[in-house]
Amino acid sequence: SALVMKDGTVVNGKEGAIPTIADGFSTAPSSLPAIPYGKTVSDVEVTIHSHPTEIQVEDGTAYPHSATLPSAVDKTTLPQYGATNIIVGPLGQGTTTRNLDGSFNKSQTTLGAVIYNSSMVEQVRLTQKAVERIIKNSIQ
Repeated sequence: SALVMKDGTVVNGKEGAIPTIADGFSTAPSSLPAIPYGKTVSDVEVTIHSHPTEIQVEDGTAYPHSATLPSAVDKTTLPQYGATNIIVGPLGQGTTTRNLDGSFNKSQTTLGAVIYNSSMVEQVRLTQKAVERIIKNSIQ
């Protein structure tokens, strides 16, 4: 996770814990980094975090994640920043099929980034390739 401040400062967070299953839901707990000393929430320009990139299978049940589906926590926490929000991860939920031997074939959707406004309304989806092209073109 990271915060991008209005003055251009990037505040990096820490990698979140491995997702856990509870009450039939996969939860990937994480938190945004602390706002720097002397700054306030109104100084945050962008929040960035990722959703798990792998389909989790536990006890025969698949738990896909997607950057296109903000969690309930995302929907309540991120608007408090009044900032643009970026979620990185799969662009849609992957699928699984169970093989005769009990193993699973996982079909994950392409990775990318979804940009949301301060109210968590999706503005644009970018594939990983598109993001890489944007970055490459901006540093040339």
